[in-house]
Amino acid sequence: MNRAERNDARRHDGQPGHETAVKMIDSAGITLATQSFGRASDPAILLVMGATASMLGWPDEFCGDLAQRGFFVIRFDHRDTGQSTTFAPGQADYALEDMAADVIAIMDAYGLDHAHLAGMSLGGLISQMVALQHPGRVATLTAVILHRIWVDGTVFEPDVAPQMA
Repeated sequence: MNRAERNDARRHDGQPGHETAVKMIDSAGITLATQSFGRASDPAILLVMGATASMLGWPDEFCGDLAQRGFFVIRFDHRDTGQSTTFAPGQADYALEDMAADVIAIMDAYGLDHAHLAGMSLGGLISQMVALQHPGRVATLTAVILHRIWVDGTVFEPDVAPQMA
C-alpha cells in the first residue's frame, strides 16, 4: 500500500477521537491488513470474518456503531483475502492454527493484553481456537453462523440442546 492509499484509507466516523486507519501487520512472514475504529483506550473487540471474505464484510456502519458504544474495534483481512498477503492458487502452505496465531499477532501489534472476539463462520472457529489456546487473552467470545466441523473424516457437532433446555 503506497502513501496515497494509506491516506485514502484514513477516515472519520464523525465522533471526536474516532478516526479509522488501515494498519499493516507482520505475522510469521506474511502481511495482514487491519483497520481500527474508535479510541485505543476503549475495550477492544476484534472482528474475525469467515473464509474468503474481506474485512469489509463487517460494514463500516456496524464498526462505527460499536465504536460509538465505547469499543475499540479492529477488523482485518485473513491471509489470501483483501489487502493481506495472497498466494498463487494451490501454493498456500498454512493451517487454521496459523490463522489463529494471526489473531494473536494482531492483538500484539495493537498492544492488547486481551480483547473481545467476534467471529463469523470460519472466523468463529478461529476465535474458538484462540480462546482455547490463549484463554487469558480473550475477554468474551461471540461466534455466529457456525457449521459442523470435519476432522479426518469425523464430524464434530455442537451439543447445544442441554444448554437450551
